[in-house]
Amino acid sequence: CSSDLYSFGLHAGWLVALLPAREPLAVHERFAPTRLLVHACWLAVYGRNGPLRILTSSAGYEGWRLKSFLDAKHKAEIFDDLYRKLTGDGESPAAALLKEAQTVEKRLNFP
Repeated sequence: CSSDLYSFGLHAGWLVALLPAREPLAVHERFAPTRLLVHACWLAVYGRNGPLRILTSSAGYEGWRLKSFLDAKHKAEIFDDLYRKLTGDGESPAAALLKEAQTVEKRLNFP
């Protein structure tokens, strides 16, 4: 994870560590539930060159690989799971989080 707020992003290694986990990060390791984090999770899952795309490529990441085709439902589930594991937020509706992430993406790319 980058410490620069303007280039915040999640590396494929984060997905490798978080996706198989059953519980969110420990309280002292969690991130604040900000729009920046929602957007970083969105980019990790839906981004053109995001970590999820790396994990679904034939090369994978350090021997870890996901199936190559993920439909919209599975991507939405991964986005939701990733966000909740990073923040510990179990209350926000999944649809609202995804919509917020899409809104932030549109605002950042179409000023």
